[in-house]
Amino acid sequence: MDLQQMRYVVAVAETASFTRAAERCHVVQSALSHQVARLEKDLGARLFERTSRRVRLTVAGEAFLPAARQALEAAERARAEVAAATGEIRGRLTVGTIPTVAAVDLPAVLRDYRRRYPQVRISLRTAASERLIEQVRDGALDAAFLGVQPGFQPQGVNDRQLAYGEHVAVVAP
Repeated sequence: MDLQQMRYVVAVAETASFTRAAERCHVVQSALSHQVARLEKDLGARLFERTSRRVRLTVAGEAFLPAARQALEAAERARAEVAAATGEIRGRLTVGTIPTVAAVDLPAVLRDYRRRYPQVRISLRTAASERLIEQVRDGALDAAFLGVQPGFQPQGVNDRQLAYGEHVAVVAP
């Protein structure tokens, strides 16, 4: 079992397709399928139910997926720690935002961050403020840009007000 095989399994599980997983991983589908089949043989269990129309995780696949994700995250952390020890910042930054964030020029902030830390992979997710708070609290996001009511205090996370604005409704007389 190796990390690349785990990456392939995670990609297939997330895309529900060997074809899309191969595209995401930048490999030909036959190579990805071969590696997943080899891993399944090593494990002694099928990870996916395959039909001509869809791919689904088996019970064994459901059990394997969280551990595979943890192993990949641990490997990424190990790479980042070594890089940090040598003075290089690398790793992953996952940022959440509401679809209508206006207080911060988020594209410019992310562009500048990317220029300063080119070895950091940035992921961006959108959701409602309440869901973003949950994801930060659960560790699925590193940071989030929200829109909240005045006086709102998110629980279980640190927060900082970046701007204050008012929204106005314009209606016909």
